[in-house]
Amino acid sequence: MTNKIPVGATIARTYRFAFGNFINNLAATWIPQAVMLAAGFVIAPLATPALLRMRQLPPGYAAGAQNAAAATAAMQNNLRNLGPILPFLALIWCITFICLSAVAAGLTKEALSPAGERSFRQFPFGAPTWRLAAAFLLTLLALVGLYLATTVVGVIGAILAGVLAANAGAAGKAIVGIVTVLIGLIAFCAIIYAWVRLSFLVTPSVVAEQRITLVHGWRLTRGNFWRIVATGLVVWLPLFALLAIFVGALLGGMPPSHPGVTPAEIAAWSQQVNQRALGLSESYRRFWYVTYPIMVVVNTVLYGMICGLSAFAYRALVPEPGKQAAEFG
Repeated sequence: MTNKIPVGATIARTYRFAFGNFINNLAATWIPQAVMLAAGFVIAPLATPALLRMRQLPPGYAAGAQNAAAATAAMQNNLRNLGPILPFLALIWCITFICLSAVAAGLTKEALSPAGERSFRQFPFGAPTWRLAAAFLLTLLALVGLYLATTVVGVIGAILAGVLAANAGAAGKAIVGIVTVLIGLIAFCAIIYAWVRLSFLVTPSVVAEQRITLVHGWRLTRGNFWRIVATGLVVWLPLFALLAIFVGALLGGMPPSHPGVTPAEIAAWSQQVNQRALGLSESYRRFWYVTYPIMVVVNTVLYGMICGLSAFAYRALVPEPGKQAAEFG
C-alpha cells in the first residue's frame, strides 16, 4: 500500500471517468436525479409566493433611504415570510440529501469496481445509500462540533486579548492585535485542514468497506493534504470559472463597484438580479422537457468528477486485492 496520492494519474482518471464513462454513470444516477427534479418541480412552486414576498424591499429602500429602520423592516419582512416555507425547504433538503447519497454511492461503486455496461434499471436506494447518508451526517456533525469548539476558543481568546490590550501601551496593543489575527488565521486553516481530511475519502471508504467510518479516511489522507488540494484545484478551478462566467451572464454581471458606489445602487442591482433570477427559474420550470434533460447530462458529468476524484485517490492508497498501487500510478 502506498501512502501518496498520484496527482497526475488521479486527475487524468477523474476526467476519463466523468466523460468516457458517461453512459454507465448516467445509468447509475438517472433515477435519483429524476426524483430530485420531480421533487423540485412539485414542491418549489408551493414556496414561491413567500419567496416573492421576501424579495420585496421596504418602500424607499431602493431610492436611497437606507437607514436602521428600513434595514430592520427588511429583516422583519424576511423572517415573517420565512416561516411558511421552512417545511417545504426541509422536505426538499431531505429528498435532495438522500438522492445525492444515492448518486455518490452509485458513482463511487462504478469507479471502484467497473463492470462493463450497466443496467438503467438498477435500484439506487439500497444499503450503500443509507450507510453513506449516515456517514455524511456524521461528518457534518464532526465539522460543526469542530467549528463550535474553535469559535468558543476564539471568543475566549478575544476576551483575553482585550484585557491584555487594555493594560498595555501602544506597542503592546499592536502586538496583541497581530497575535490575535495570527491565531484567527491558524484556527481558520485548522478548520479547512480538518474538513479536507475528514471529508475527502468518506465516500469511497464507506462504499468499498461497507461500513460507516471516518477514521480510516482520516488515516489514509495523512501526508496527502497538499496533494488533495492540488488535484481539487486542477479539477475544479476550470469548472468554477466557467460556472461563474455563465451565471454572471445570466444574471446581468457583477454588482456595481465604481468609486463612491452607494447602498442604493447595490440594492437596485440586487432587486434586478432577484427579478431576473425569478424569471429564469420560471422559464427553467416551464420548459422542463428541455432544461431538465440538459441538467441531467451536466450533473452526471459533475457528479462523476466529484466522486471519481475521491474514488481514484482512495484506490491509489488502497489497491484492489491482488493488485499493486503502482499499477494505478
